[in-house]
Formats: sequence, structure tokens, C-alpha cells
Amino acid sequence: MVATPLSRASRLALIPLIFVVLFLCADFFFTFLQNWKSRPQVVPATVRTRSALYHHDLLPNSKDESERYGSHHYPLITNSLGFRDSQVREVPLKSSRERLLVIGDSFTEGVGVPFEDSFVGILTRELAQKDVEVMNAGVSSYSPITYYRKTKYLLEEKGLKFDEVVVFLDLSDIQDETFYHFDTWGNIKGLEWPHDAMDVALRYQLGNFGYFLEKNLRMTARAYLSLRCRFRSGGCFREPLGNSRARWTIDPELFEAYGKKGLALATENMDKLAQLLRSRQIPLTLVVYPWPDQIAAKDLLSKQVTHWEAWAKVNQVEFLDVFPLFIDENQLGAVWKEYFLPKDAHWNAKGHAAVAEFFTAHYHKQALTPRDISND
Repeated sequence: MVATPLSRASRLALIPLIFVVLFLCADFFFTFLQNWKSRPQVVPATVRTRSALYHHDLLPNSKDESERYGSHHYPLITNSLGFRDSQVREVPLKSSRERLLVIGDSFTEGVGVPFEDSFVGILTRELAQKDVEVMNAGVSSYSPITYYRKTKYLLEEKGLKFDEVVVFLDLSDIQDETFYHFDTWGNIKGLEWPHDAMDVALRYQLGNFGYFLEKNLRMTARAYLSLRCRFRSGGCFREPLGNSRARWTIDPELFEAYGKKGLALATENMDKLAQLLRSRQIPLTLVVYPWPDQIAAKDLLSKQVTHWEAWAKVNQVEFLDVFPLFIDENQLGAVWKEYFLPKDAHWNAKGHAAVAEFFTAHYHKQALTPRDISND
């Protein structure tokens, strides 16, 4: 067959594409040279890792001074238990102090802000004055199945001693529950993280060159997106609304698509967690809070609230509803956007401080006296 020559219109249409390709190549080349010139001597290790027991976790005694969450860079530091902390330090499995274990997903981990500015970091400082030690077992993309399995591991296999558990149950947990499942051995399988495979292949198998290749590819992609945003009406980002991960409480179609199933799975796994803690006489507190979609819709009596409040009553679990903090006009309802990261559903430092204050003001459980570890 004889190749048909491109029409003049087709050739003209290729010109912008050629310029884009040239721009990307030039940007990659010069950025690569710049970073190679100032390259580190060793490949920095990531703090995040896989877990054979509960899917993923944070490495113990690790530090990343520039963890990335979107456009935000912040220090991510863990202690010997693999919990986010203010510094790398050894944490004993037993303590004479009262211990409060807080677990949740990215909100509890505190993505986008330093540990000191997260609500767990604030509670750590405040409760230390009452001789209470706060430990943060939360990690991004955790959900009730992980809360149960990780807590079970900490108690039965790790031998960690704590006196109370507080679960910050996120709206996105309901969708996450549909992604995870227990395998034959009772361990969690499910979500695959594409960037994990890239880290392994590029950073470790290819060494420094792989690390800089990955870094420069990411920077080139960001440069391209930034250039594209300049020529788009309204830019590339919108307000943190319309997120399908949270809208299952106000969108009937999303509730049918994953909300109903996810809520049932979450309930089943929270039942397991409550039973596990009850068998050891460890009190449990459950906390729920809104995303921007619930705030904008004034979803005060949300499915997230009514379902888990009823569950807490049945299981004799203390329940704390943070929805009024952001939806009540007398509190933060009129200015709620000031408490979230730009164009995102997660809290900024101001939001974390407000949640910490709300928690301490509405937390009704009486403080327990420090345990005598000689009896453990």
C-alpha cells in the first residue's frame, strides 16, 4: 500500500504537539542536569512500606524531611513502633503512664502538616501535662478492617500495652472497605499502590540514576501541568467539593454504588474491633467528622453520624460527633474553608487545632489512673 501524505491541516495540527514534546525534552534534560549536580550520595529511603499483615504501614525509626502530599512538603518522622512522632525515639511496649492509642487514616496521620501541628501532636502535648501518653497509629488509606487487624497485631503479637483506643473514622473509609479483604490467614489484601512499584524498580534496583529519573519525570509532568493550567479557564483546580469518596452520604447513586456495601463491611470490622477491645477491658471511643461536601450541604444528620451513633449505643462505645464544629454557623460553619488545605479536603494546621480543641472539650471519659506495670 502507498502511504497517503498528510494533509496540510494535519501537518499544522502536529506543530503544537512537536513544540510540547520539545519543551518536555528540554525541561527534563535541564532539570535532570540541575538535580544530578546536587545529587545526594545515597538514595533516601521512603518512610512508607508494605505490611504482610495489614497491607501497608510506616517504617519504624525513619525520617523523611520532605514527605510530599500534593504540593505540600512536610517532615514525616516515626518512632520505634512505626507510629508518626515528633522525633525518632525508642518507645517501650509497657509504660506506667496512661496510654491513649489513636488510629485513623490520612486525617489522623496528619498529611500535609508537621506532626506538632496535627491534632494528635497537639493532644500529645496537652495530655502529657496530665501524665497521659498519646500514640498515633494512623496511616493514610486505613479503614475499619485495618483498625481491627493492626490493633489485634499490636495487642497480641507485638505485646504493646495501652489503656484506651480512639478511632477517627473517615468518610472515605466506607469506600476503602470495598477495596480490602482478609486472606486465608486473616491478613489484609487489596489496594495496589502504583508508586510503590515505581519506588522499588527505580529507587532500589536502579540506584541513584533510578531515583533521579523518577524525580525528573515527576518534575517534568508538574511543569507540563503548570503550563497547561496557564491556558485553561479557571485553572486546573477547583474547590474541594464534589468528591465521590465522601458524597455517599448525600448522593443516592453513590450510596447504592459502594456506600451500602462499604458501610456493612465497616460495621462488621468495627464489631470485631469492639469485641477485641471489650475482651481486654479496653475502652473505645469513636469519632466522626465531615468533609467539605457535607459542610456545604449542611449534612448535619448525616448517614455517617446516625449510623455510627446508633452503632456506638449498641456496643456501649463513647461517640463524638465533630460535624457541628464545621456545620454550625455559630462555630466554624461560615468560615470553614479557612481550616482546610488549599483545594483539598484535609485540615490545615488551623483545622487540626480546632479539631483538637473540640475533642478535648467534648471528650467525656474520665481519666484513668496510671497502671502498675508490675502487675502486667
